[in-house]
Amino acid sequence: MREPYWIIRGGYGQDGGFGDYSEPVWSDEPLRRPDGTLIWFRDGGKADRFADRLSKREDEAFRAAGCGGYLSGDFPYEYRAFKVWPTEGAPADDEPDLADRMPLEDDYSQPEIEPDEDEEE
Repeated sequence: MREPYWIIRGGYGQDGGFGDYSEPVWSDEPLRRPDGTLIWFRDGGKADRFADRLSKREDEAFRAAGCGGYLSGDFPYEYRAFKVWPTEGAPADDEPDLADRMPLEDDYSQPEIEPDEDEEE
């Protein structure tokens, strides 16, 4: 099996304020170097540290510019590492019934509950 790798995506909402009220909103596109090449990591820890460092720089510039503030609803741009697996097998584009054929993650059947011996019926 091929090993996963990590990409960096930017967005809003991981911050302790906005994120408490709605889901984070991440860019559809991964972060790229100024020359346009994809930034990716083999090591998830290094990817996390990179994202944290870049988020900290964004936060510092945001605060230094006088943005944000108590209950302003404004938050700096943030970065997060996302784990990605290389593609394998055929794409599912031509399998419109695939979702109907997939096993469900949870078993939703109700277990039978036996009454306690002490309970009266």
